This record gives sequence, C-alpha cells and structure tokens, in this order.
Amino acid sequence: MKHEHQLDEIVVNELRTQALNFTQIYELLLNLNRKISKTTVSRHLQKMESQGIVYKVGKTRRYNEKLYHLSYSTQQELRFGIFEGVKSKREVRKHYEEIKNESLSNTEKNKKMYLLLLLQSASGSSRWRVVDKTEPGLSSRYNPRTRRYETIEQYELPGVTIGDIVGHKHEGHDHIFQHENFEESETESCIKILQEEFDLYNKIKPIYRENGEVGIEIIDDLLKEFFQMCGAIFAYVDIRVSKTLVCKRGVRKGLLLDALKWFISFFGRDRLNSLYNRMERDLAQRIDLFKKDKNIMKVKKRTRKIISDYFASFLHEIEEWDKLIISTYHYRIKCDKKYRHTSKKYLSKYDKYCDYVNSLCEKHIVLIDNLLEMVYPRFLRRYHQTNPRLLAFTNRL
Repeated sequence: MKHEHQLDEIVVNELRTQALNFTQIYELLLNLNRKISKTTVSRHLQKMESQGIVYKVGKTRRYNEKLYHLSYSTQQELRFGIFEGVKSKREVRKHYEEIKNESLSNTEKNKKMYLLLLLQSASGSSRWRVVDKTEPGLSSRYNPRTRRYETIEQYELPGVTIGDIVGHKHEGHDHIFQHENFEESETESCIKILQEEFDLYNKIKPIYRENGEVGIEIIDDLLKEFFQMCGAIFAYVDIRVSKTLVCKRGVRKGLLLDALKWFISFFGRDRLNSLYNRMERDLAQRIDLFKKDKNIMKVKKRTRKIISDYFASFLHEIEEWDKLIISTYHYRIKCDKKYRHTSKKYLSKYDKYCDYVNSLCEKHIVLIDNLLEMVYPRFLRRYHQTNPRLLAFTNRL
C-alpha cells in the first residue's frame, strides 16, 4: 500500500499550533477525505511516533485520550527547513537500491560502516554483563524480566565482527548509528574495500570469537593508537554538539543548524528528543526548589536567574570542550604541533607516533580525511578557525 504523505503533512501542520488527540486528528482528516478509516489514521500516527516525529502524553477530558505533540527534533527540523517527513519502508528500500549503483566507497552509509569498523577494530567491542559483586565503579540497571536491579560491568572483546555491526552490539562510542540498518553483505563488502582499495590488508588481521564469529582487528599498534585518538575526538565533539543543541542562548543559527544535521545523522531523532527531555527535567528540578516560596515576584525573579545561569554554564562548558577538541586534533590527529611534556620517555614515544602519522601513504590519508569529515565536521572546524578566542588558543599550542 502506498504511503500517503499528504496526511502526515496535514497532521504535522496542525500540531505546530496545538496538541490534538486521536479523535480530533481523525475528525480533521475526515473533513478532508470522507473515505478515510480510523485504522489508516492510526497506522500513520504509529509510524510518525516510531520515527520520533510525534509523541503522546497526558489526557483530555472530552475523549479520555492522550494528546499528540510534535517532538523537539521535529520542531527544530521544521524551524530550519530540513524536515523530510515520514519515510515508508518502500521508500527506504528504493533509496538503498539507488545507492547500491554508486561506488561503495562513496556512499554515506558505507562511510558510517568504515567509521564503525575502524573505531571498533582499534579499541575493541564493548559489552555489559551481570556480576554478583558490588564494587566502586560498577553500574546497575533494572531487569524487567526478573523485576530486580542487577549489578553490571563493562568488558571488551578484541576487534569487531560483522555481527557487531549488523546487530548494533557495541556499547561504546555513545551508541552511534543505532538508528541505521546495516546489512551483512554490505559490511562484508566494506571490510574487503578497507583491505584492498585502502591498502589496509597488512594492517588488519582476522580474529575468531568463542561463539564462532569471525571479525577483524588492527595489528599495527601506531595505526591502532591513531584510530583510538579519532574515537577520543569524536567523543569530545559529541558532547560539544549535544550541549550546543540544548543551549538556547548565545549560539548562532547557522552553527545550530549544522549541529542539528550532524547529530541526527549520527544518532537519529529519538536520541535528540531524549537529550532535550533530559535537559528539561534537569532545569525543572532546579526551579522546583524555589517554587515553595509564597512571594510570587521573588520566585519569578529567581527562576529567570536560574535559567540564565544554567545556559551561561553551558556556554562556558562548550568553550572548554572546543579547546580540548582543538588540542587533540593538532597534537594527536594532524600532529602539526608538538605536545610539551616533561618525560623524555614519553616524548620519544610521542615523536615516533607523530612521525608515523606524517608518513601515512596517500590511500590511508584519503580514507582518514573522509572519516575526519564525520568525527570532526567541517562546520566545527570552520568555527574554531574563525572564533578569535579559539584562534588565539590554537596559536598558543
């Protein structure tokens, strides 16, 4: 059955002005199309909800139904004019069939797989397991099956397998690309391209897990360290962009738009909605501490001060993360500036690493440049190169 995007557009446009429940949405669409059924409307709303476009919350008195609202991600996408609407399964399949005709090394999806493969083959694949001990540093989570909280610890498996990529089993790197559907055949092709076209055949070895899975691992220690540094700078960029998206003040519109595109590409709408909801809860908890005061004017003044200080702290943190990104990029990725360290033993090892990075072959450089465009995006580099304070910081390195 062909997906009718016009119905989705009508619902989204109405929800931009007010929240509606299912019956109100159905009556709205029924006025435009007398043949539409409740099943069709329900199917459209479920698809929009599953793709993070709308969410349900609360109840209305008239129909005792939950209200549909536009998600934070959708509101931001509409604000910047980049909202693409609902994607049906048929359209997704058609899109993947079209890009299969292109060179595998040039598609955006395969670049994401290259990044996952190289980061995990360098740092390993993280997992969580339940343990019967309590120690500092361990985490706990609620298990709905046993209805108990369980103590868990993180451990690493060497390298990466096709199953890790396809099944999204890796618990590290902030769960990037969890919203993407990677196929086994595509992942196998990407491994072959890394080994053959990008000349990594002698740098990567096959590994064999106890469960029978076959994967790859980088055996060149210096190359492994380099990709671990790429993973580190990605973690810093991730935190920096996350704080940019929830900071509503002092951020240029153009930078906010680029950050939004980057975040959705890496994590999807649901993560952006969760990020915003977490910020709203944190801010609400800070404000609730002063709501018991009977002086209304005092409460309002204090609330404005809390909100102002909250976002001002974000701006300060963003600048600190910018400095960490810049220093890591120049010291450990580009290696065009030398890190000042008192230990001669460390300096000798560091000089060896920098010489190795500067002597990478042309094929490796092409691959690395493509991946750096993702982990340290161009819009952020441009901001770092034009901001006077950050430019001065870079010159002092």
